Amino acid sequence: MLRVEIIIVYCNAAMMQTCAESTIVPSLVFETIMIRMLVLLFIFICHVFESSQMNPPATTCPCPAYYTPVCGDDGKTYINKCKAKCAGANVKCNKNCPCDDVCPCPKIYSPVCCYNGKTYNNECEAKCAGVKVKCKSRCPCPDDICNCPKIYNPVCCYNGKTYYNECEAKCAGKAVKCKRPCPC
Repeated sequence: MLRVEIIIVYCNAAMMQTCAESTIVPSLVFETIMIRMLVLLFIFICHVFESSQMNPPATTCPCPAYYTPVCGDDGKTYINKCKAKCAGANVKCNKNCPCDDVCPCPKIYSPVCCYNGKTYNNECEAKCAGVKVKCKSRCPCPDDICNCPKIYNPVCCYNGKTYYNECEAKCAGKAVKCKRPCPC
C-alpha cells in the first residue's frame, strides 16, 4: 500500500529556495495520484453508463413456461397469454402471427356477452376473437344489472327450470311458462 504524507510547510522569504525544493516531490506525487484516481473514476462511470444502456433492467413477470402461442395486437407472437399481457399487448388470436381476419362463422345472430364487456354476434365469433363468453345475451349480462327482491314466488320457465321469482327468470333471459315450481 502506498502511503502519501502531505506536509504543509510555511516558508518565509529567507527559506523560499529550500522550501520550494522540499515540497516539489510530495506535490508531484500527490498530483499524479489524483490524476490517476480521476481517470479511474471516469472509466468506472463510463462503464456503468454503457452497461446500463446495453442491458436495461429486466421487468419481472411471473408467467408459466407452457407453450400455447398467441398473436398480440402489436403483431408479435408470444409463447402464451401471460407473456403477451406482460409485454402490454392484447391477444388478437390464439395462434402464431399473423391472425386471419376472416373468421369462418355462420351468419347467425345469437348475441353473446363476453368477459371483455363486448357483445359478439354469436359464440363462434367470440371464440374467434379469443374471448370467453359470460352470458348468452347482449351486454351487459342480466346478472350485472338485475337487482331482484329475495321474495320466494317460484316460476317455471320453458327451459324446465324453476326460478326463485319472475324477476330472476327475466334476468336469466327466460320466458315464464307457469307461476309455480316445475313441472307445469
